[in-house]
Amino acid sequence: MAHDAHGTPGALPARDAARITRRTAGLAIATALTLMIIKAIAWWQSGSIAMLASLADSGLDAAASLFTLIAVTYAATPADDEHRWGHGKAEGFAALFQAVLVGASAALVAVEAIGRFFDPQELRNAPLAIGVMLISILLTAGLIVIQT
Repeated sequence: MAHDAHGTPGALPARDAARITRRTAGLAIATALTLMIIKAIAWWQSGSIAMLASLADSGLDAAASLFTLIAVTYAATPADDEHRWGHGKAEGFAALFQAVLVGASAALVAVEAIGRFFDPQELRNAPLAIGVMLISILLTAGLIVIQT
C-alpha cells in the first residue's frame, strides 16, 4: 500500500503526486493555448463579448496552469537548510495568484461589456463562435476527465 510523506496509507508518495500534477498541468497548458488560439480567431471573426470573456478565461487558465506547474515543481523540491519543512507552501501561493488573475480578468471583461452595452454591435459569424464554444466544451470535459 502506498503512503504519503507523512506515512498516511492510501495516498500517493509525494514524488509520484508531483509527477502526476506536472503532467496534468502540462496538459492543461496545452489545452488552454489551443483554446486561446481558436477563441481569438472566433472573437476576431464574430466580435462577441462572450467569446472575448471566454478567451480571457482561457488565457488565465494558461497562466494559472503555468504558474501551478512552476509552483508544484518547486514545492516538490526536498527540504534544505533554508526550508527545513520543504517547499510545499509554493502551492498555496499559486492558488492566491490564480485568484488574483480571475479578479483581474473579471474586471477587464466587465469594462468591455459595459462599453458594449452602451454601444451595441451586431454579432458576426455566429456559427463559427458557437462551433468554437462546442469544441471548447469538449476539450475542457476531456481535460477534467484526465485530471480526475
